[in-house]
Amino acid sequence: MAQKISADQVLAMLVIYTASIALTLPGRPGVAVKVTTRLRSIWDPAALLFCQMLWLVVFLITSRSRATDSTLSFFVRHDRI
Repeated sequence: MAQKISADQVLAMLVIYTASIALTLPGRPGVAVKVTTRLRSIWDPAALLFCQMLWLVVFLITSRSRATDSTLSFFVRHDRI
């Protein structure tokens, strides 16, 4: 059974959907965003573990390509002098 939508297309739609939600949500007026505080929050162990687990799930789902195939071969030349 052939898929009509590839995993890459699903991920692209997810990125577009997430970006559109982030851009359309209203911010609170009068609240300044401190970039240094946000950057420090990235190094939180829970955030790092979440990102690693998310990467692992995406890797396991999309890592196997069904569209391409490759072969690797070696030839070792053995000359006696």
